[in-house]
Amino acid sequence: MVFATLSDPKTRLAFWIGAIALILTIVLLVEIIRIRMVLYAKKVRKNRFIHLWQPVLIKTIAGETPKLPTLHARDIVELLLLWLRFQNTLRGDSRLHLNRLLTQLSIKPTLLKMLTGSKTDERLIALATVGFLGTKEARADLVVALNDPQPAISVLAAHALLSINDSDSISHVIPMMVGRRDWPIDRTAIMLKDASPKFVEAFLVEVEQAAIDNQPYLLRLLRILDVLQLNRPLEFLRHILENSNNPELVTSTLKLVRLNSDLDLVRNRLNDENWAVQVQVAAVLGRLGVSEDVPRLVSLMSSKDWWVRYRAAKSLVQLPFINHAKIEVIKQNMNDAFGYDILLHAIAEQAES
Repeated sequence: MVFATLSDPKTRLAFWIGAIALILTIVLLVEIIRIRMVLYAKKVRKNRFIHLWQPVLIKTIAGETPKLPTLHARDIVELLLLWLRFQNTLRGDSRLHLNRLLTQLSIKPTLLKMLTGSKTDERLIALATVGFLGTKEARADLVVALNDPQPAISVLAAHALLSINDSDSISHVIPMMVGRRDWPIDRTAIMLKDASPKFVEAFLVEVEQAAIDNQPYLLRLLRILDVLQLNRPLEFLRHILENSNNPELVTSTLKLVRLNSDLDLVRNRLNDENWAVQVQVAAVLGRLGVSEDVPRLVSLMSSKDWWVRYRAAKSLVQLPFINHAKIEVIKQNMNDAFGYDILLHAIAEQAES
């Protein structure tokens, strides 16, 4: 038998391919072990840091003045993350105590550098921190950050500006709320909910003007405003509900109705051709309706659209002045089979809840 030797070109090629593959495998294995060791070391170091600083923050929240450990520059970001975690769950004096801690640590110059740095994660941390601190020295950088192409950066910058409570921040933030369509509605709404009454009033003026001018961004403003659940007269509601034929706009406006004085506007939309509008009419009557609205809900229960029938039945059985006896009378007088079935469905759901 003839055995192949390394003098054979094909054998040499196979040998070197195998050798290179083995070397690469060893190198890859070593790199994986190195990465795992680095990650483990970081985890251990982070746990030690939290174990060292978390008690300090807890004592600070309680109003004590604990002895501060040495804070190295490389640990500032980690401390700010821990600090923000507490700030996001606290209210009142506890937040002020935490603010005092950062003042004691003289972190403000580092924060201002982080605001204008190139690392997005550090910028976000700095923006959230100066917002809680109300750092007026950061105001100019925050105004610049409002125009950042990254929505997360610009939203946090707006929130921080409002926290500073400068009166002219309104002139910077509200145009961005209108113009930045990439701002998530939920984040924008939370910012509005945390804003001062003065800012909310300015925002309402903007919404009212947008309604009068029938601006294309009006729908977005209404969806933001819905989060506030304002129990007060809103003049633009009447303007929209009396003049608009846009179902989305009308539906979003109906969600803002909170007062009985606006019920006439809702009732006028009872026979709207759009099923989504009728669903919202039924929902409002369920919240604010009076005894004279019962026949209106009963009529909606005969709609050809299932969702309209369902919402009307749910609203009917949830009215505080509707008892079992009145429900029985309504059932006996129902001439529509679909309406009768959906009423039984709503009654069964209420019994289960």
